[in-house]
This record gives sequence, structure tokens and C-alpha cells, in this order.
Amino acid sequence: MSARFALRLTATTLAVALSLVNARADPEGARKDINAMAVTVFPPFEFADASGNLVGFDIDILNGIASKMGAQVNWTQSSFAQIISFAPLKTKRTDILSSAIGDTPERRASVNFIDYVYQPYVSVSKQV
Repeated sequence: MSARFALRLTATTLAVALSLVNARADPEGARKDINAMAVTVFPPFEFADASGNLVGFDIDILNGIASKMGAQVNWTQSSFAQIISFAPLKTKRTDILSSAIGDTPERRASVNFIDYVYQPYVSVSKQV
């Protein structure tokens, strides 16, 4: 082995070792919890099944996003009155509210909306 190669190998090894020794705890690798509240009376978007488990389209979406982030969602059932007040967000009891809440300019002034369903109610009939 040449002296030049040995010097490069030693310098690289030393640099890696020092970066590992001086590395601070990285929150990226830590498990994250997302606290979410849902009004569970809007099937198929969010509802409680016969066992009391929260299920539905909205539940699946947030659980899927959290999984990709390496996080876990802690779901809490809530009333529509509590959600529409946005008090759980303002008091930091929850991170996300999930419900069929109309996105209005007045509401948008105090919270952020993620509008992914624009027409939640669709009627389908068989043509005769």
C-alpha cells in the first residue's frame, strides 16, 4: 500500500470517526406521535366500527402519511362542536382535526385547511 493511499484512508477514517463522536442526537430518527381528533359519524370518511376502532378514508390517509414519516397517529374521537371551535388546535391538545368542515375565509384566518375532497356527497342512480 502506498503512503499516499494510507494517508487518505487514515484521514477519511478519522473524519468519519470524529463526525460520529461529535454527532448530536438527531430527532429525525426518533419516533414521532401525531395527535389527531376526528368526528366519527361521517362514513365512509371517518367512523367507528363495531369494535370501536376508528376507520375510514380520512383515517387511512393520515395513518398512511404518518407511516411514511415514521410516525404514529394517536386518534381521539371528538364532537363537531369541539372541532369547529378549533380549541383543540389552539390549546395544542391535538395536531390535526379531521372532519367534514367547510373551508371558509373566516375559518381560514385562524387555521390551515387541506382540501382534498370538494364534493363529498355524490348520488348514483341506475339509468332505466
